[in-house]
Amino acid sequence: MSALRRTGAFRRLLAKELVVLWCTPLPYAAGAVLNATLGLLYLSELQARRQAALAPLVPLAGFLLLILVPVIAARSVAEERRLGTLDVLDAIPVPRVALVLSKWLATALTALTLLLPAVGFAALLTAWAEPDRGPMVTGLVGLALLAIALAAVGVAVSAACTQQAVAALIAVAIGLALWFAHVEPGAVRTQAILGRLSISERLRSFAGGALDVGDVAFFVLVVVLALVVAVAFVVPRGDRRRKRGAWVRAAVALVAVVLVSGRADASAAVYDLTEDDALTLSAQTRTILRAVEGRVRVTALVSDDRGRSEAAALLGRYRKRHRGLTFRVFGPGESPGEVRRLGLDPVLGGVAFEQRDSIERAPDVSEQDLTAALARLVRGKSPSVCVASGHGESDVASATGEGWQRATRTLQANGYRLESIDLLRAPSVPSTCDALVLSSPTSALGAAEAGIASYLAAGGSALVLADPVSVVDLTPIVAPYALSLSRGIVFEGDDARRLGADPVTPVVSSFRSGVPVVRRLPPVFFAGAQRVIVGDSPFGATVAAMGETSSLSYLERDPADEGFDETVDAPGPITLLAAADIPAATNGGRARSRVVVTGDADWATNGLIEQAGHSRLLVQALDWLTLDESLVSVSPNIARLRALDLSPARLRYARVLMSGLVPLLYISAGLVVWALRRRL
Repeated sequence: MSALRRTGAFRRLLAKELVVLWCTPLPYAAGAVLNATLGLLYLSELQARRQAALAPLVPLAGFLLLILVPVIAARSVAEERRLGTLDVLDAIPVPRVALVLSKWLATALTALTLLLPAVGFAALLTAWAEPDRGPMVTGLVGLALLAIALAAVGVAVSAACTQQAVAALIAVAIGLALWFAHVEPGAVRTQAILGRLSISERLRSFAGGALDVGDVAFFVLVVVLALVVAVAFVVPRGDRRRKRGAWVRAAVALVAVVLVSGRADASAAVYDLTEDDALTLSAQTRTILRAVEGRVRVTALVSDDRGRSEAAALLGRYRKRHRGLTFRVFGPGESPGEVRRLGLDPVLGGVAFEQRDSIERAPDVSEQDLTAALARLVRGKSPSVCVASGHGESDVASATGEGWQRATRTLQANGYRLESIDLLRAPSVPSTCDALVLSSPTSALGAAEAGIASYLAAGGSALVLADPVSVVDLTPIVAPYALSLSRGIVFEGDDARRLGADPVTPVVSSFRSGVPVVRRLPPVFFAGAQRVIVGDSPFGATVAAMGETSSLSYLERDPADEGFDETVDAPGPITLLAAADIPAATNGGRARSRVVVTGDADWATNGLIEQAGHSRLLVQALDWLTLDESLVSVSPNIARLRALDLSPARLRYARVLMSGLVPLLYISAGLVVWALRRRL
């Protein structure tokens, strides 16, 4: 019976709080400001991105709630104390827990009402495009949890103050401190203690489409702690015993919040609600993370703010799978000594993985690059790259323009061991070579040709750099892999696809192949190249053209002639870069032979290796050639692009509706309430 009475008292308190709150101008003014500002800012983001996503709305709405909800909550207890009605409620007596809960729930319901029009944006996106509904749902859930948590913090601060304005300022200051908790000078540390308190970082996973148990628990525990503290503050000042007990309960709640929140964060329970599983690491990445032993420190250098946030989110997913992995993401100009020590490019950036004395590097913060670097770390040894010599190939130690000294330094910086092998003196390739580099020999290979063929047939890998200058036909080496070479010089007729005015230096900037060699590769150019021909893929094999010239190009088979001769020359597009991945029979069972072929060898020499995307092409090619199949064939889940046709008419409609009509409804409702109160 007493429980029923308490329930009835709570209902009456809640109804009273809602009536009192909505009889003030605060919720109407806050609703008008929130929705007018949100409409203008979010629609500007949509206009710029042209993608049907609710994600940009989440941080905008979250920051506005950070300012408005504490202002609404500030009057809840502070006004009662200032007017003296708190003592009256104590004399009745009104249960303190019920009083605090009613004030919090009234504030939370009001904040959720202010957010309700945000569903209209989701409805517009659904009507005009095909958005991913998962991130829309999680984004709104995250905003709801934030509103509820901010309401609890506001009530707790109000319970500690006697002035409404002071309570609002303190609550807003606490919210801002939690919003920017992860921010350091140019860095993001989401695995640090302060980073775990960052509500903006917590919201980011909701906006992306992830329902993280740790994030949900964080907001729920903030509510619990704030309400326990609020109850401690509303205990009458003269009742020392009750006050001491309340503060003991608050301290116990704080310890419980820290322990439970830490446990929830340590959990890998994350539910990816995106349609494409874009927030789920691939099976290959999870396999490699399980193989990592001990602690790994990751340092990422990323140039822009948005890129740093995305990098932190991706590395956070890696950390969820391996608790021994810690990471730091920072911007240009920060920690220059650390950048030099790790061998990162201060302009282009990159990622370094450290484990004891080993350092592996990745060119970019992407799942493919990160997993490849981890794979090299797991392998525990530097891959051995054997560079063929003895037939006029490029010299790995030469500092001349045609030498490979700079390419050697680049590969060594990425964990490779280079060894020059003289195939003229010993025409067989050692089985200890993880990959062979054959760069534009100028004399016939002779017996070495059979040695290379045997090495590849046994599961070896090779980077073959052909060149029109060389008179040696390398087709017999690559023919078993459905590849061949056609002599001549490629002329590019498209001004936008060649280097300057030079027609024999085509630029390849678009790579359509799914082979990791060219994934996210910057543009490359080939200073005089011949054609690579891609044949039909044998059963169980992958043979792909990775880089081509434009349709205005052609292969000039007789350089003495001028212009395109359709009876002799081959029309474009012309393949300049190709790869093959084919099963190969070995004595121990089945292995895979991999070959990467380019129609030019100059791009890897000292004169050109540091230009365009050449060094990255070299590293990514050898990564693909030397890593085990289970370690390198990462197929990350990529969210498909969801285009939004935001015509001027639609944009005007959305602005009038969300930034005009909705705020006007809040203002009109406030005026009606004001008029009714005047008549009473």
